[in-house]
Amino acid sequence: MKVTKIHIQEFQQFRDFGLELTYPDGHEKAGQPLEKVCLLGQSGTGKTTLLEIIRKSLQTPPNPNNKSRNYNSEDDLELVGVSMKGKSDVLEVHQRCYESGWKSGVQPEDVGFIYFPAEISQNLNPILNEERKVVGGFSIHDLNQVEIFKPFAKKDQPKKYNFTFGPELAKSVWSLLMDPIVDYQKKEAELLFEIGLSTTEEASDERLAKSNYQNWKNSTPNPLEELSHECLNPILQKMGLRVRPKLHSLKEVAFLPIETLDGRPIPSEFISTGTKQISLLLAPLFLIKPENAIILIDEPERSLYPDIQSEIIKSIISQTKDSQLIVATHSPLIAASFDPWEIVELKFDYENGCVFQEQYFEGERHVDNYKFYPKYLRYDSILRKIFDLDSDSHPDREEKLDELAELGAELDMLKEEGKLKSKEAERKWADYRKLAEKTDFWIASEPGAKYGEDK
Repeated sequence: MKVTKIHIQEFQQFRDFGLELTYPDGHEKAGQPLEKVCLLGQSGTGKTTLLEIIRKSLQTPPNPNNKSRNYNSEDDLELVGVSMKGKSDVLEVHQRCYESGWKSGVQPEDVGFIYFPAEISQNLNPILNEERKVVGGFSIHDLNQVEIFKPFAKKDQPKKYNFTFGPELAKSVWSLLMDPIVDYQKKEAELLFEIGLSTTEEASDERLAKSNYQNWKNSTPNPLEELSHECLNPILQKMGLRVRPKLHSLKEVAFLPIETLDGRPIPSEFISTGTKQISLLLAPLFLIKPENAIILIDEPERSLYPDIQSEIIKSIISQTKDSQLIVATHSPLIAASFDPWEIVELKFDYENGCVFQEQYFEGERHVDNYKFYPKYLRYDSILRKIFDLDSDSHPDREEKLDELAELGAELDMLKEEGKLKSKEAERKWADYRKLAEKTDFWIASEPGAKYGEDK
């Protein structure tokens, strides 16, 4: 299932607000739902609100009076939000299946969606600090609050999931996702224990125990090893870290075992927020393997260095199949991962007290009519053209550029007077080069040529 349209008649800052989330004319997928969407806008314009509207829609109980047909994860969806009469802060969300009748609400088992709020690291911090209940040497998870997720844990049932990493259920959901890793480690410990016991018995018993262990290893993939090699390590290695493919202690059951590239373990309380952000975004997607799902992520760039921000969207998409990714961000590096028709920029209409979508195309909604292509722009150009910054640098740099211009003018005057070889010119040229280096300003290799231009 994918969202194709959103219309909000009146809710908070949204008034008769509509979004078209399909590929434009001229695209090979014209009319089909967008596979990824980027929500941009000043703080307070409603990016998180839109994510919450979609989440609320997908969690809304079904209307027993609705007679329209049910739909499944392969259908596409329009969301129509209508504020309840007299209560502009309460949203009633209706849903309409793509090219079909109305339906209000979706059974959680009818659609897969995963919502990562911006506070995901904060919501999961308790799992790093609490004492774990241990029976027989292994961790026990309290899953009383996640009845909705139990079908996911049963291999003989289809994968239908409804995960929200909010403060109420984040810890329980994470524990559930860790279960396959813990179960594997538990089984391996049991088989190794049997080998140890068999050494005091007949040689044939020892051979059988070793054979059972080897057969199990050959037929059972290590989920932690798969997670580390196929998902997390390629990006964590850029941070000088990796996931160790084996648990060494019960403390590691709470979170993933992180170590440096030379094998030094990182205690859970010292794992950086950026490392947690990467792990808490990618690990659940790898373990759930969402298909035909809607993935909602608020501020995926949190605590991430720019080089990681530039890759995170690609990494997220690589862990999904036939799904729709919708993110809200303030990062130009995240925005550069999207085509212009995939970007929804929200702006304030101060006169009317509402928000609107900034259009990136002129005339018809056609791929040839889009003005900006973030993928083709420099990051500073994205800040100016997409994020509407008036200046491309700090005010202090602007002052230094003025000083640079004055030095250039003085050098021009010395050139006209034929004094470029004088000590005064040499001093000014040295000052010019030094200041140009500080301000990242390109200069000619020697005085007398054009003095410089912004890099």
